[in-house]
Amino acid sequence: MKPISMPLFLLLSILWTGTATAKDWHIDSVRVQAVISPDGILRIRETRHYRFEGSYSRAHLEIRKRGFEDLMVEGVSWDGQPLVLDDSKEAGTWYLQDRRKLYRIRWYYRAEDTTAEFVVTYSVVGAIVRGAEWSELYWTWLGSDWERHTENFRLDLRFESDPALGDAYAWAHGDREAVRTLAATTGALQVETGRVRRKEGLRVRFVFPSAWVPDYRLVEDAAFTLETAMDQERIRTQEIVAEAARDARFEAYFSDMAPALVVAPISIFLIFFRRYGSRFKPGMLIPPVRHTAPDDLPPAVVAYFTSMNTNLGGAMITTLLGFVRAGYLRIHMVEGRKDRQMAVERLKDIPEAGFVLAHEQVAARRFNELPLGEIRVWKTWMEDRKAKWHSWFPTFSSAIKSDINRFGLYDEESWKGVAWSAILTGFFILVGFGAAAYGGPWGIGALLSAVTCFIASFAIHRRTEAGETTYRNWVAYREGLKTGRTAELAYGKPTDHLMAALALGITSGKLTKLMEQVARPDDPEWTAMFGTGFDPVAMYRHVAVMVHGAGSTSGGVSGATAGSAGGGGGGGAG
Repeated sequence: MKPISMPLFLLLSILWTGTATAKDWHIDSVRVQAVISPDGILRIRETRHYRFEGSYSRAHLEIRKRGFEDLMVEGVSWDGQPLVLDDSKEAGTWYLQDRRKLYRIRWYYRAEDTTAEFVVTYSVVGAIVRGAEWSELYWTWLGSDWERHTENFRLDLRFESDPALGDAYAWAHGDREAVRTLAATTGALQVETGRVRRKEGLRVRFVFPSAWVPDYRLVEDAAFTLETAMDQERIRTQEIVAEAARDARFEAYFSDMAPALVVAPISIFLIFFRRYGSRFKPGMLIPPVRHTAPDDLPPAVVAYFTSMNTNLGGAMITTLLGFVRAGYLRIHMVEGRKDRQMAVERLKDIPEAGFVLAHEQVAARRFNELPLGEIRVWKTWMEDRKAKWHSWFPTFSSAIKSDINRFGLYDEESWKGVAWSAILTGFFILVGFGAAAYGGPWGIGALLSAVTCFIASFAIHRRTEAGETTYRNWVAYREGLKTGRTAELAYGKPTDHLMAALALGITSGKLTKLMEQVARPDDPEWTAMFGTGFDPVAMYRHVAVMVHGAGSTSGGVSGATAGSAGGGGGGGAG
């Protein structure tokens, strides 16, 4: 365990140090004063005390569109000063965003290493369900989407009608363990808590006589009674007790099993890797650096083979340049609004049947779509929805993979090891979710172990002995293109060097340097392919970036429903 424990300790130390020096903020307390009017309107005044470590300038409060019919925001204040309703996002302003599923109140200020008091005042319509004798307000006072815990919370709710008779009942949901006081009395409700966990929130179901809201008729449910609410809460309590007992069983089980669950995926991966994934040794001595191409492998195949099927941009560029070299296409660099843009011109038809490799046939069909003699800016063509590049590139990618198989570069038998390892470690991922929830640190380790080994399973797919030799030779060539001197690179053709560099993922400064070393303006092939003023770095940017890049309505608010909490949401600061 020592080789694992020490890196883990160092990682945790680094994370702790980074956290300690980063800026942060806290919700020290939330005080809510709420009043219910005779017509059932819930008027809320939230006083939020925040503590900032570092510089902050904005905050927001979200209220989900559920369990009420309308929301009216009266205002926001910062340290006793009213903010101005304005969406300029300047300090001292606030505004309301009406989103599809929620309302978001945003306000702006300036605070650095200090505390601040924010007061948000708003009214909610249609949050009460009225029955014949009993009514209910089931409201989410602290949602489960907050960025921070709330250290202390207090709610003081009263009725504007100031009733003198009648009993009331209340039940807390969410982070029930944080509740210290829950008192429903005649005409009032008081709730006090300690720390409310941000992912738990706090919901309070409050049942009171309908006579306390004599003028409210907006949401009525004749079937709602006190007995209904009590039955629902009794069932809910039983479910909570049963869930706690189940959690206790799971915790006991996963606490015992978690260490084994950490080891099992690793063992599975190692077994299949030893059987199917051990790398072949090259059949010859490979030099660390070479300055000529090791074989005649097509550049697009090189691009995919040496990058584990990720360098689609390099494959596209080299296929394009292959058509340019054969005289079917011509590259132009044209002036754009901000910089020079690459453009393509088709000089003659590309005979699809004249190519053996699948990726060249697929590309030939695509470039034959260009009208003869028309100079098409690459970016414009890529952004044309009618061209449907997003559906073409997967076809091109699949064609390259089939071409790789033609050359026998991969051991197809090794796919068995990939499949079995992925299936079995995938099963342990499912088990790992339970372990992470109930097994403590070892449980989290079990999940991470399973996920890591599942991903690593795909590394079992190995190259054949010939494929390993080919791969290492091309890696050596890539090193030679990066570091070779002009005299050393003179042994190869300039156009081959450039094609290989693009296939091998050499870009930016290294590609510019190589261009300066191998450029041959007096070479007919070079001139035919690139003409004058060719910029390979710009070409890679315009082709590869575009290749990798190829590839809301407003909702209403429903009124309150008996037994369902309204409101909720979260908030944050930045």
